[in-house]
Amino acid sequence: MEYDHLFKFVILGKKSVGKTSLVSRFVHGYIPDFSQYGPVIGCDFLVRTVPLSGRQVKLQLWDITFYDRFNTAPPRAYFWRAKACL
Repeated sequence: MEYDHLFKFVILGKKSVGKTSLVSRFVHGYIPDFSQYGPVIGCDFLVRTVPLSGRQVKLQLWDITFYDRFNTAPPRAYFWRAKACL
């Protein structure tokens, strides 16, 4: 699908706070049953294209988990050229 604009969003946070539920609800329209799939290990990537003011906007959503057990952060490549919005 063609698009006019591309936005990349990195969703960060500790495990079990609802990042995957939020992203899945936005992209697929439902919250997955985690008893069948289990938690995200590292990173999950989803895409949704939405119409906005007569243009197609492509959204790339990166769902990234911090590892509490090992106290590690995701690789810097995930944040390259990113702007923080809090």
